[in-house]
Amino acid sequence: MKKILMVLLACVVLSGCATVTADKMTAADTQGKLHAGMDFNEVAAIVGRQPSGFSDILTVENSNGSVNKEWAVNGRSDVACAPNFMRYYVFKFKDDKLVSWTWHK
Repeated sequence: MKKILMVLLACVVLSGCATVTADKMTAADTQGKLHAGMDFNEVAAIVGRQPSGFSDILTVENSNGSVNKEWAVNGRSDVACAPNFMRYYVFKFKDDKLVSWTWHK
């Protein structure tokens, strides 16, 4: 019983963190703080963290001498209690420079 309560508490805490992250990114987007050409670390500073294996998906692909990255912030759906029930952002980078971003519900 104690373990179940701890898991439920963790889910509530993590979902609250996801809301804060999504709200920060939405504010940054509407205030024009996100723009093409930003480097990966600048975007991570806006998000407030580097990619997390728990709640994010980071895909890296080498193609024609370029490194393409796609970072789905809060995009994980295959982990129990992952905070993906709300909107999540997808950032696309080419050679560590932001080329596009979008959000999904």
